[in-house]
Amino acid sequence: MFSPIFAAGYAETHYKFRLPWSPLHKPWPEIFLDAPSRVEPRMPWPVWLVLRDANLFPVKIHEIELTISAEGWPLSIQTIGIDTLFAEPFHFFPLNVDLGGRKGNVKVLAKIKASRAGSHIPREFQEWNYPGLAPWPLQVLSQEHPTPKPAGWWAGETHCHTWHSSDPVEFGAPPQVLQQSAKVLGLDYVFCTDHSYDFAFRTDDYRIPANPQLRWQSLKTECAELAPYPLMVPGEEVSCGNSQGRNVHLLVPGFSDFIPGMGDSGRRWFRNHPTLSIAEVMERIGDVPCFAAHPQYPMGLLERMVFRRGPFSSADLHFDREHPICGLEFWNGNRGDGFKAGRNFWIQQLLNGNSILPLGGNDAHGDLNRFTGVKIPLWSLHSSRARIFGKVRTVLKADAPQLSVFNLHESFRRASREASLYVTDGPTITLVAQGNGWIARAFSSPDFGPIDQITLFTGEAGDSIETRRSFTPGSMEWEMCGTAGHKGSYIRVECRSRLGYAALTAALFFA
Repeated sequence: MFSPIFAAGYAETHYKFRLPWSPLHKPWPEIFLDAPSRVEPRMPWPVWLVLRDANLFPVKIHEIELTISAEGWPLSIQTIGIDTLFAEPFHFFPLNVDLGGRKGNVKVLAKIKASRAGSHIPREFQEWNYPGLAPWPLQVLSQEHPTPKPAGWWAGETHCHTWHSSDPVEFGAPPQVLQQSAKVLGLDYVFCTDHSYDFAFRTDDYRIPANPQLRWQSLKTECAELAPYPLMVPGEEVSCGNSQGRNVHLLVPGFSDFIPGMGDSGRRWFRNHPTLSIAEVMERIGDVPCFAAHPQYPMGLLERMVFRRGPFSSADLHFDREHPICGLEFWNGNRGDGFKAGRNFWIQQLLNGNSILPLGGNDAHGDLNRFTGVKIPLWSLHSSRARIFGKVRTVLKADAPQLSVFNLHESFRRASREASLYVTDGPTITLVAQGNGWIARAFSSPDFGPIDQITLFTGEAGDSIETRRSFTPGSMEWEMCGTAGHKGSYIRVECRSRLGYAALTAALFFA
């Protein structure tokens, strides 16, 4: 059994659950191309040919033909000869793709010519061979300007999955692929938060139990063997119990030990009670910052009844502890219903006088350019560009000049006190204390568009709603300062750009 709701990663299509047939099951490995959705100026654009389950269905890739287009540029057709047999469970084969200096929004159509091992009849796939999904080109924003970010701040992806998250419906990418993608996206750090329950099963065969301690050590080793920058932080998305005994997910990046959590794994049928409670997980990790993953994401009846999942409540944040939950990751790749409900939950905590950070991540399982997922189990797939790696970034003021797991933890702890953090999918918006007041700054770039709207929100404990003030600068830069409010009040800022990008700051509480 498995969950069809959060199955938004590289789609695994060969699981039939002992049934004789499924429209998703084909005697081919999953084959597709993937690449980062943005690339910083003067950086190469890495592209990978991805194959999964080629150990079950060996395949020879003959060649790939790419058609590259961008407004104001001539078409470019590139043919890449591969002529290679693929026969391992995972393959991420790098391709040399030249954008030819194109800027702005670039589209890449791909024709993949392949044949099954032992067959002399080649097949041609447009973009991918996922059954029932229409072809969808790769898209990349080839930036003319660096991504906006103040000096001395670190930007990162706070929720993504490596190939250690491998189950009957999805799989992720190697840490090395994620690191290369993070570099061209202008990220400084990546939290590799793999499912706690997936560590209990093998990567190459998600039906066979494994030693989770050894699997966890493998992820740590893979991250440690990479270059030190961007910083790849091994972690978990721990399945644990809320105050109602329902399964919720807690992001724990950079803790030294493995934390078990099998409650909603789907592999134990109706044995779905949480392994540990939130409080028990927090007791284990001590002062390591942890974050509520998608705290108010809409859930269907199957998730609530069969997988025993539930939302976070105020009681689950444990403000009575010395180290409560540090942040709410409610901006989970898009600004849909889960974002709106999570943002309201965050504001409720602020109006209750609780200082807690907003967090932005993408829950990407690979998903560099788009995600594919199981829509109806064993029957159909869907695809979107909503939750892709590095799209939403969490940016915080560096606590030290050297980027390390320890210093990153310290920076999150400081941000929870000083509001030195913002979340964005484009422009920058910062809010920091200055003297006996505060100063807010916003800036953007032509790639993301001028800042069209700034909104200042103020509130205090006991208020039912926030007070707001709006401005329409219509420029690339904006700045405003003010005096501190009275004790227990707070201020926070949000902004939007003309091209639809947005950013929001943590709340600055006045002592």
